[in-house]
Amino acid sequence: MRAAARAGLGVAAGPFRALAPRVFLEIFSGSEHLSRRLASLGSGVLCFDIKKGPEFDLRIPRVRSLVRGWILGGAVWGVHLGTPCTSFSIARRPALRNRSFVCGLPGLPPKEQRQVDEANTLVQFSTGILLLGRRMGVPVTLENPASSLMFHMPSIARLAALPGFSSAVCEYCMFGAPWRKSTKLIGFNIRLDRLASYRCIKTQRGLCARTQRPHQRLHGTEEGLDKTKIAQAYPRKFCRILSDCFIDAIAERKAMLLNMRLRS
Repeated sequence: MRAAARAGLGVAAGPFRALAPRVFLEIFSGSEHLSRRLASLGSGVLCFDIKKGPEFDLRIPRVRSLVRGWILGGAVWGVHLGTPCTSFSIARRPALRNRSFVCGLPGLPPKEQRQVDEANTLVQFSTGILLLGRRMGVPVTLENPASSLMFHMPSIARLAALPGFSSAVCEYCMFGAPWRKSTKLIGFNIRLDRLASYRCIKTQRGLCARTQRPHQRLHGTEEGLDKTKIAQAYPRKFCRILSDCFIDAIAERKAMLLNMRLRS
């Protein structure tokens, strides 16, 4: 828990008072916008990302085991995964995968093969967290670009056939971003309907459904930063709505457990 304190553990209050001292895990947290939103509402949060140091590096087996142990031990009330999509991007050049070889193209040079193997390990870990959350009754989600080949990985694709699976596709422009960027979420023990209504599709002349203006293209730089990296950060409105989905999931679970007690 000393590592949790360094990551910014919130004070349980408001809708999360009864959950203390359980925390929300944002795994591959990036900008941490979602965790900050939940922390502002009173939830304890813990972010895992390689940029925070080796103790948060999920490429390390003992770190992955620690996260799984916390979920199994009942210390976690919700989980979100922003699993890195770099090698799964259909825009990546040179390509490392395609639909026919989604686990990696044959004959890759050693450096690229290591990148593919590392990414495959993180996908297997992410799949395990989704399944663990499902089994433990913990609301859990995974996000990636809607076009990401990650959703075609066998372990991820099989999840859609399981009871309780939910998914939604939405566009960042509908949450205030200047670019369209379609993103997809999948999860268990959570309804994602709120996000599914934020679509920018079938618009006249391809204009943004929200602004009726052309979208900003994701190429080049802005203030010295690659626009594709800037676009990785979740829009704040997106985080507000996703956090509401998690809060609704907790409320539904509490109501279900209460009904079970009343019937017993």
